[in-house]
Amino acid sequence: MNKEQNPIHLMVNAGSATHKYSLFEGSKKRFSIVYEKGLKKSLKNFLKNQEVRDILQDREIVAMAFRIVHGGSLFIKPTLVSRSVLKKLKSLDHLAPLHNPHARKLVVQSEKILPKARKLLIFDTAFHATLPEVNWRYAIPKKMADKNHLRRYGFHGIVCSSIVRQLKEKKKLKKRLIICHLGSGCSVTAVLNGQSIDTSMGFTPLEGLVMGTRAGDIDPGLLLHLEQSLKMKSRKLFHLLNFESGLKGLAGTNDMREILKKEKKSKDARLALEIFCQKAAKVIAAQIVSLGGIDQLVFSGGIGENSAVVRKKIKAYLKPLTLRASLGSFKSSSVNIPTVSSDESSEMNRLLLALKG
Repeated sequence: MNKEQNPIHLMVNAGSATHKYSLFEGSKKRFSIVYEKGLKKSLKNFLKNQEVRDILQDREIVAMAFRIVHGGSLFIKPTLVSRSVLKKLKSLDHLAPLHNPHARKLVVQSEKILPKARKLLIFDTAFHATLPEVNWRYAIPKKMADKNHLRRYGFHGIVCSSIVRQLKEKKKLKKRLIICHLGSGCSVTAVLNGQSIDTSMGFTPLEGLVMGTRAGDIDPGLLLHLEQSLKMKSRKLFHLLNFESGLKGLAGTNDMREILKKEKKSKDARLALEIFCQKAAKVIAAQIVSLGGIDQLVFSGGIGENSAVVRKKIKAYLKPLTLRASLGSFKSSSVNIPTVSSDESSEMNRLLLALKG
């Protein structure tokens, strides 16, 4: 490789609805592509892409970073891949079934296809390592919880880290920030002086807001009822809560774009939209309590960034908190409410470069 050329890095992000690949040359993003998981696109397919081949030419990918949703108590910082690390990672598959297994399989695939590349795992849960105990501990027997690491972990940490960094670089980061990330998965995070102090997702990515196919907050007694009265087995409950609930359960589709198209004619679509937006507003209000006030609210994610209708409805539910809309953007004299792109790949590359440095 020419000494003047920057090294090539590949970021791999296995989300709950897509697989995203981003190719970097040094700190510059050169190419990105999103694959629908249903198409079963692999790393090998990505490397066959003509634009990728044109960028690489005779050079090699020297390092890779993978977004891993759940690190549990085992991983609280970026970790290099090894055989023992992969074994530990596999033990966490059940905690984030929509994410961790897909990501882990991509890591295993990369070990075969690009064996020389250095590989870094970056965990969504790591950003929330600063949660105070009052916000991470569940009200269940303490000895049992401690022995089995039963606690709130929080997710979408790479998104949050990226947003905090972007606001800092633009000198726009306020002291009390709330990040409302709305996509296939949804969460609300309270950030004080750049650090996470509370978040809506919990032990798994099931807790909190209504999501694409996940129920969010639900009475545990309802699950006991389904198990005891309807004889529903744990595996079926698992599938119900992760794959058949949320927007899909309410409106028959997990695509907010479809729901917005149907809402004027479909009662189910209207109800799904209102439940989704009201729940987001309720959780934002709760995070204001954790922060002791609010200076800034940021929307991110596919829905948060792109749906003005959803943002407007959430703002309307927050009206008692004196938030106001002006000229199509969400602002008031005391609270700034922009949208910020959740550029996870650039944040992952930044962490990879910092490790190499």
